[in-house]
Amino acid sequence: MTAHRQTVADLETLTVSARQRSIEKNEAREVLQGRLRERERGLESSRLAILRLLGESSTLKNQLAQVDEYLAGIERETLRVTREEEHYIGRARPGLTSRIKVGFRKDGKITAIDLFVIAENGPYDQQGDARSAGNTISLCYQPTAMRWRGISVLTNTPPKTSQRAPGGMQGIGIMEPVISKAGRKLGIDQVEIHKINAPAGKAKFGPAAARGQQAYVTSAFVREALDKGAELFKWDEKKARSGKRTGTKVRGSGVAVSAFSGGSTGFDGLFIIRPDGKVQFQSGIGNLGTHSVMDVHRVAAEMLDVPWEQCEVVWGNTSKNLPWTCISAGSQTTHAMTRAAHAAATDGIQKLKEVAAKTLGGSPESY
Repeated sequence: MTAHRQTVADLETLTVSARQRSIEKNEAREVLQGRLRERERGLESSRLAILRLLGESSTLKNQLAQVDEYLAGIERETLRVTREEEHYIGRARPGLTSRIKVGFRKDGKITAIDLFVIAENGPYDQQGDARSAGNTISLCYQPTAMRWRGISVLTNTPPKTSQRAPGGMQGIGIMEPVISKAGRKLGIDQVEIHKINAPAGKAKFGPAAARGQQAYVTSAFVREALDKGAELFKWDEKKARSGKRTGTKVRGSGVAVSAFSGGSTGFDGLFIIRPDGKVQFQSGIGNLGTHSVMDVHRVAAEMLDVPWEQCEVVWGNTSKNLPWTCISAGSQTTHAMTRAAHAAATDGIQKLKEVAAKTLGGSPESY
Protein backbone atom coordinates (compact mmCIF):
# COMPACT_ATOMS: atom_id res chain seq x y z
CA MET A 1 0.00 0.00 0.00
CA THR A 2 2.83 2.38 0.81
CA ALA A 3 4.46 1.75 -2.54
CA HIS A 4 1.13 2.30 -4.27
CA ARG A 5 0.49 5.60 -2.43
CA GLN A 6 3.99 6.75 -3.32
CA THR A 7 3.37 6.00 -6.98
CA VAL A 8 0.09 7.94 -6.97
CA ALA A 9 1.81 10.88 -5.31
CA ASP A 10 4.55 10.79 -7.96
CA LEU A 11 1.95 10.76 -10.71
CA GLU A 12 0.15 13.73 -9.17
CA THR A 13 3.44 15.65 -9.00
CA LEU A 14 4.22 14.81 -12.63
CA THR A 15 0.72 15.85 -13.69
CA VAL A 16 1.00 19.23 -11.94
CA SER A 17 4.44 19.75 -13.46
CA ALA A 18 3.22 18.87 -16.96
CA ARG A 19 0.22 21.21 -16.56
CA GLN A 20 2.53 24.04 -15.50
CA ARG A 21 4.84 23.46 -18.46
CA SER A 22 1.83 23.49 -20.79
CA ILE A 23 0.66 26.82 -19.32
CA GLU A 24 4.14 28.31 -19.71
CA LYS A 25 4.38 27.05 -23.29
CA ASN A 26 0.98 28.57 -24.17
CA GLU A 27 2.02 31.88 -22.63
CA ALA A 28 5.25 31.85 -24.61
CA ARG A 29 3.31 31.07 -27.80
CA GLU A 30 0.93 33.97 -27.16
CA VAL A 31 3.89 36.32 -26.67
CA LEU A 32 5.45 35.09 -29.92
CA GLN A 33 2.19 35.41 -31.84
CA GLY A 34 1.81 38.94 -30.50
CA ARG A 35 5.27 39.82 -31.76
CA LEU A 36 4.46 38.32 -35.15
CA ARG A 37 1.20 40.30 -35.37
CA GLU A 38 3.11 43.50 -34.63
CA ARG A 39 5.60 42.68 -37.37
CA GLU A 40 2.83 41.80 -39.81
CA ARG A 41 1.26 45.22 -39.17
CA GLY A 42 4.63 46.82 -39.83
CA LEU A 43 5.10 44.83 -43.03
CA GLU A 44 1.59 45.72 -44.22
CA SER A 45 2.32 49.39 -43.60
CA SER A 46 5.54 49.06 -45.60
CA ARG A 47 3.73 47.26 -48.42
CA LEU A 48 1.10 50.00 -48.69
CA ALA A 49 3.80 52.66 -48.67
CA ILE A 50 5.68 50.90 -51.47
CA LEU A 51 2.50 50.53 -53.56
CA ARG A 52 1.81 54.23 -53.04
CA LEU A 53 5.27 55.11 -54.30
CA LEU A 54 4.83 52.86 -57.33
CA GLY A 55 1.51 54.49 -58.13
CA GLU A 56 2.93 58.02 -57.85
CA SER A 57 5.96 57.42 -60.11
CA SER A 58 5.59 57.49 -63.88
CA THR A 59 8.67 55.54 -64.93
CA LEU A 60 10.21 52.30 -63.75
CA LYS A 61 13.49 54.06 -62.99
CA ASN A 62 11.77 56.54 -60.68
CA GLN A 63 9.71 53.77 -59.10
CA LEU A 64 12.76 51.71 -58.20
CA ALA A 65 14.69 54.74 -56.97
CA GLN A 66 11.91 55.81 -54.63
CA VAL A 67 11.36 52.27 -53.33
CA ASP A 68 15.11 51.90 -52.66
CA GLU A 69 15.12 55.21 -50.81
CA TYR A 70 12.13 54.12 -48.74
CA LEU A 71 13.60 50.75 -47.85
CA ALA A 72 16.89 52.36 -46.88
CA GLY A 73 15.04 54.27 -44.18
CA ILE A 74 13.42 51.21 -42.64
CA GLU A 75 14.93 49.67 -39.53
CA ARG A 76 16.30 46.38 -40.85
CA GLU A 77 16.13 44.87 -37.38
CA THR A 78 12.35 45.11 -37.33
CA LEU A 79 12.07 42.92 -40.45
CA ARG A 80 14.20 40.06 -39.18
CA VAL A 81 12.72 36.87 -37.81
CA THR A 82 14.30 34.13 -35.76
CA ARG A 83 14.55 30.53 -36.93
CA GLU A 84 11.71 29.60 -34.59
CA GLU A 85 9.50 32.40 -35.92
CA GLU A 86 10.24 31.35 -39.48
CA HIS A 87 8.63 27.96 -38.76
CA TYR A 88 5.43 29.82 -37.83
CA ILE A 89 5.32 32.03 -40.93
CA GLY A 90 7.48 30.19 -43.51
CA ARG A 91 6.91 27.14 -45.69
CA ALA A 92 8.76 23.90 -46.36
CA ARG A 93 8.97 21.14 -48.96
CA PRO A 94 6.52 18.24 -48.44
CA GLY A 95 8.26 15.14 -47.15
CA LEU A 96 7.79 11.82 -48.97
CA THR A 97 8.07 8.43 -47.29
CA SER A 98 8.17 5.68 -49.87
CA ARG A 99 8.69 2.02 -50.63
CA ILE A 100 9.99 1.10 -54.08
CA LYS A 101 10.72 -2.20 -55.79
CA VAL A 102 12.59 -2.23 -59.11
CA GLY A 103 13.18 -5.13 -61.50
CA PHE A 104 16.19 -5.20 -63.85
CA ARG A 105 17.22 -7.42 -66.74
CA LYS A 106 20.81 -8.70 -66.79
CA ASP A 107 21.71 -6.00 -69.33
CA GLY A 108 20.57 -3.30 -66.87
CA LYS A 109 17.23 -2.42 -68.48
CA ILE A 110 14.48 -1.62 -65.96
CA THR A 111 11.53 -3.91 -66.59
CA ALA A 112 9.24 -2.93 -63.71
CA ILE A 113 8.83 -0.37 -60.93
CA ASP A 114 6.39 -0.62 -58.03
CA LEU A 115 6.28 2.64 -56.07
CA PHE A 116 4.16 3.55 -53.06
CA VAL A 117 4.44 7.07 -51.63
CA ILE A 118 3.04 8.76 -48.52
CA ALA A 119 3.26 12.55 -48.70
CA GLU A 120 3.36 14.78 -45.62
CA ASN A 121 1.11 17.46 -47.06
CA GLY A 122 1.10 20.00 -44.22
CA PRO A 123 -2.10 21.62 -42.92
CA TYR A 124 -3.42 23.64 -45.87
CA ASP A 125 -3.74 23.42 -49.66
CA GLN A 126 -3.09 20.18 -51.52
CA GLN A 127 0.49 19.57 -52.68
CA GLY A 128 1.25 17.50 -55.78
CA ASP A 129 4.71 16.20 -54.86
CA ALA A 130 3.64 12.54 -54.55
CA ARG A 131 2.13 12.50 -58.04
CA SER A 132 5.02 14.47 -59.52
CA ALA A 133 7.53 12.00 -58.06
CA GLY A 134 5.84 9.17 -59.95
CA ASN A 135 5.77 11.09 -63.24
CA THR A 136 9.42 12.08 -62.93
CA ILE A 137 10.55 8.51 -62.23
CA SER A 138 8.47 7.27 -65.16
CA LEU A 139 10.11 9.79 -67.50
CA CYS A 140 13.71 9.61 -66.34
CA TYR A 141 14.02 5.80 -66.16
CA GLN A 142 11.53 4.58 -68.81
CA PRO A 143 10.43 1.33 -67.11
CA THR A 144 8.69 -1.26 -69.28
CA ALA A 145 5.92 -1.46 -66.67
CA MET A 146 5.21 0.73 -63.65
CA ARG A 147 2.69 0.89 -60.84
CA TRP A 148 2.46 4.09 -58.81
CA ARG A 149 0.32 4.50 -55.70
CA GLY A 150 0.28 7.43 -53.35
CA ILE A 151 -1.57 9.16 -50.56
CA SER A 152 -1.28 12.68 -49.14
CA VAL A 153 -1.82 13.11 -45.41
CA LEU A 154 -2.83 16.40 -43.78
CA THR A 155 -0.47 17.10 -40.88
CA ASN A 156 -0.39 19.71 -38.14
CA THR A 157 3.06 20.93 -39.17
CA PRO A 158 4.50 24.09 -40.75
CA PRO A 159 2.76 24.74 -44.11
CA LYS A 160 4.21 23.04 -47.18
CA THR A 161 4.61 24.43 -50.67
CA SER A 162 6.32 23.80 -53.98
CA GLN A 163 10.08 24.22 -53.89
CA ARG A 164 12.61 23.56 -56.66
CA ALA A 165 11.36 20.56 -58.71
CA PRO A 166 8.53 19.70 -56.30
CA GLY A 167 8.16 15.93 -56.18
CA GLY A 168 10.67 15.45 -58.98
CA MET A 169 13.59 16.05 -56.64
CA GLN A 170 12.20 13.56 -54.12
CA GLY A 171 11.54 11.01 -56.89
CA ILE A 172 15.15 11.18 -58.05
CA GLY A 173 16.30 10.82 -54.45
CA ILE A 174 14.15 7.70 -54.09
CA MET A 175 15.34 6.07 -57.32
CA GLU A 176 19.05 6.90 -57.70
CA PRO A 177 20.34 4.75 -54.78
CA VAL A 178 18.52 1.78 -56.33
CA ILE A 179 20.11 2.44 -59.74
CA SER A 180 23.57 2.68 -58.15
CA LYS A 181 23.08 -0.57 -56.24
CA ALA A 182 21.83 -2.36 -59.35
CA GLY A 183 24.80 -1.15 -61.37
CA ARG A 184 27.23 -2.52 -58.81
CA LYS A 185 25.46 -5.89 -58.55
CA LEU A 186 25.15 -6.30 -62.33
CA GLY A 187 28.68 -5.08 -62.99
CA ILE A 188 27.49 -2.20 -65.20
CA ASP A 189 29.12 1.24 -65.22
CA GLN A 190 26.99 3.97 -63.64
CA VAL A 191 26.97 6.10 -66.79
CA GLU A 192 26.05 3.11 -68.93
CA ILE A 193 23.14 1.92 -66.76
CA HIS A 194 21.69 5.43 -66.88
CA LYS A 195 22.09 5.52 -70.67
CA ILE A 196 20.37 2.13 -70.99
CA ASN A 197 17.31 3.50 -69.16
CA ALA A 198 17.42 7.09 -70.43
CA PRO A 199 14.50 8.65 -72.34
CA ALA A 200 15.11 9.34 -76.03
CA GLY A 201 13.16 11.12 -78.74
CA LYS A 202 9.45 11.52 -77.98
CA ALA A 203 9.68 9.46 -74.80
CA LYS A 204 6.37 8.59 -73.15
CA PHE A 205 5.79 8.87 -69.42
CA GLY A 206 3.20 8.90 -66.67
CA PRO A 207 -0.31 7.38 -66.57
CA ALA A 208 -2.51 7.01 -69.61
CA ALA A 209 -4.92 9.90 -70.22
CA ALA A 210 -8.67 9.59 -70.75
CA ARG A 211 -8.19 8.31 -74.32
CA GLY A 212 -5.66 5.73 -73.23
CA GLN A 213 -2.60 7.60 -74.53
CA GLN A 214 0.43 8.51 -72.42
CA ALA A 215 1.91 11.98 -72.44
CA TYR A 216 5.28 12.38 -74.15
CA VAL A 217 8.11 14.89 -74.35
CA THR A 218 8.85 16.62 -77.65
CA SER A 219 12.52 15.62 -77.51
CA ALA A 220 15.03 14.00 -75.17
CA PHE A 221 18.82 13.82 -75.51
CA VAL A 222 19.74 12.41 -72.13
CA ARG A 223 22.12 9.80 -73.55
CA GLU A 224 24.05 12.45 -75.43
CA ALA A 225 24.14 14.60 -72.28
CA LEU A 226 25.54 11.68 -70.27
CA ASP A 227 28.27 11.10 -72.86
CA LYS A 228 29.18 14.78 -72.87
CA GLY A 229 29.11 14.96 -69.08
CA ALA A 230 31.32 11.87 -68.72
CA GLU A 231 33.81 13.42 -71.14
CA LEU A 232 33.93 16.84 -69.44
CA PHE A 233 33.96 15.38 -65.94
CA LYS A 234 36.60 12.78 -66.92
CA TRP A 235 34.41 10.06 -65.51
CA ASP A 236 36.79 7.15 -66.00
CA GLU A 237 39.52 8.94 -64.03
CA LYS A 238 37.17 10.01 -61.24
CA LYS A 239 35.60 6.55 -61.08
CA ALA A 240 39.02 4.95 -60.55
CA ARG A 241 39.65 7.24 -57.56
CA SER A 242 36.13 7.01 -56.14
CA GLY A 243 35.88 5.56 -52.63
CA LYS A 244 39.59 5.74 -51.85
CA ARG A 245 40.67 7.14 -48.50
CA THR A 246 43.04 10.11 -48.35
CA GLY A 247 43.88 10.84 -44.72
CA THR A 248 40.58 11.28 -42.93
CA LYS A 249 38.53 11.83 -46.11
CA VAL A 250 36.85 9.46 -48.53
CA ARG A 251 35.59 11.01 -51.75
CA GLY A 252 33.08 9.31 -54.01
CA SER A 253 31.82 10.04 -57.53
CA GLY A 254 28.38 9.13 -58.81
CA VAL A 255 25.90 9.69 -61.61
CA ALA A 256 22.30 10.90 -61.55
CA VAL A 257 19.78 12.21 -64.05
CA SER A 258 16.87 14.50 -63.37
CA ALA A 259 14.05 16.29 -65.14
CA PHE A 260 11.05 18.39 -64.28
CA SER A 261 7.97 19.61 -66.06
CA GLY A 262 7.85 23.23 -67.11
CA GLY A 263 5.53 25.69 -68.72
CA SER A 264 1.81 26.24 -69.17
CA THR A 265 -0.51 27.91 -71.64
CA GLY A 266 -3.70 29.96 -71.60
CA PHE A 267 -2.40 33.27 -70.22
CA ASP A 268 -2.47 36.80 -71.62
CA GLY A 269 0.00 39.36 -72.88
CA LEU A 270 -0.89 43.05 -72.97
CA PHE A 271 0.94 46.19 -74.05
CA ILE A 272 0.15 49.73 -75.17
CA ILE A 273 1.88 51.67 -77.95
CA ARG A 274 1.66 55.22 -76.63
CA PRO A 275 1.49 58.44 -78.70
CA ASP A 276 4.98 59.38 -77.48
CA GLY A 277 6.37 56.27 -79.21
CA LYS A 278 7.04 54.31 -76.05
CA VAL A 279 5.73 50.80 -75.49
CA GLN A 280 4.09 50.22 -72.13
CA PHE A 281 3.95 46.58 -71.04
CA GLN A 282 1.31 45.55 -68.52
CA SER A 283 2.85 42.79 -66.38
CA GLY A 284 0.82 40.67 -63.97
CA ILE A 285 3.80 38.59 -62.87
CA GLY A 286 4.56 38.53 -59.15
CA ASN A 287 7.96 40.13 -58.57
CA LEU A 288 9.98 37.64 -56.51
CA GLY A 289 13.24 39.47 -57.23
CA THR A 290 14.18 37.47 -60.32
CA HIS A 291 13.28 40.26 -62.80
CA SER A 292 11.00 37.96 -64.84
CA VAL A 293 8.31 40.56 -64.12
CA MET A 294 10.12 42.67 -66.74
CA ASP A 295 12.42 40.41 -68.74
CA VAL A 296 9.76 38.20 -70.36
CA HIS A 297 8.50 41.26 -72.24
CA ARG A 298 11.83 41.79 -73.99
CA VAL A 299 10.76 39.30 -76.65
CA ALA A 300 7.86 41.57 -77.58
CA ALA A 301 10.15 44.61 -77.70
CA GLU A 302 12.51 42.75 -80.03
CA MET A 303 9.66 41.65 -82.29
CA LEU A 304 8.37 45.23 -82.46
CA ASP A 305 11.95 46.44 -83.08
CA VAL A 306 11.69 48.91 -80.19
CA PRO A 307 14.81 49.57 -78.05
CA TRP A 308 14.32 48.39 -74.47
CA GLU A 309 15.16 51.94 -73.31
CA GLN A 310 11.91 53.04 -74.99
CA CYS A 311 9.84 50.58 -72.98
CA GLU A 312 8.15 50.85 -69.60
CA VAL A 313 6.69 48.09 -67.45
CA VAL A 314 3.62 48.55 -65.25
CA TRP A 315 3.33 45.96 -62.49
CA GLY A 316 2.55 45.31 -58.85
CA ASN A 317 -1.10 46.37 -58.65
CA THR A 318 -4.06 44.66 -60.30
CA SER A 319 -6.00 47.93 -60.34
CA LYS A 320 -3.68 49.01 -63.18
CA ASN A 321 -5.40 46.63 -65.61
CA LEU A 322 -2.84 43.86 -65.56
CA PRO A 323 -3.39 40.72 -67.68
CA TRP A 324 -4.30 37.19 -66.58
CA THR A 325 -0.96 35.67 -65.57
CA CYS A 326 0.38 32.32 -64.38
CA ILE A 327 1.85 31.78 -60.92
CA SER A 328 5.36 33.06 -60.26
CA ALA A 329 7.46 29.91 -60.27
CA GLY A 330 10.67 28.71 -61.86
CA SER A 331 8.88 25.99 -63.81
CA GLN A 332 6.11 28.22 -65.15
CA THR A 333 6.68 31.96 -65.49
CA THR A 334 9.39 32.29 -68.16
CA HIS A 335 7.79 29.70 -70.44
CA ALA A 336 4.18 30.83 -70.07
CA MET A 337 4.62 34.59 -70.05
CA THR A 338 7.34 34.83 -72.72
CA ARG A 339 4.93 32.83 -74.85
CA ALA A 340 2.11 35.25 -73.99
CA ALA A 341 4.35 38.25 -74.80
CA HIS A 342 5.23 36.65 -78.16
CA ALA A 343 1.54 36.12 -78.95
CA ALA A 344 0.70 39.71 -78.00
CA ALA A 345 3.53 41.08 -80.15
CA THR A 346 2.46 38.93 -83.12
CA ASP A 347 -1.06 40.33 -82.82
CA GLY A 348 0.30 43.86 -82.31
CA ILE A 349 2.40 43.67 -85.48
CA GLN A 350 -0.63 42.59 -87.48
CA LYS A 351 -2.69 45.48 -86.07
CA LEU A 352 0.09 47.96 -86.94
CA LYS A 353 0.11 46.67 -90.52
CA GLU A 354 -3.67 47.09 -90.73
CA VAL A 355 -3.42 50.66 -89.42
CA ALA A 356 -0.66 51.42 -91.93
CA ALA A 357 -2.72 50.01 -94.79
CA LYS A 358 -5.77 52.02 -93.76
CA THR A 359 -3.75 55.23 -93.34
CA LEU A 360 -1.23 54.99 -96.18
CA GLY A 361 -2.95 52.63 -98.58
CA GLY A 362 -2.17 49.20 -99.84
CA SER A 363 -2.71 45.90 -98.09
CA PRO A 364 -1.47 44.87 -94.64
CA GLU A 365 0.70 42.19 -96.23
CA SER A 366 2.69 44.86 -98.13
CA TYR A 367 4.09 46.30 -94.88
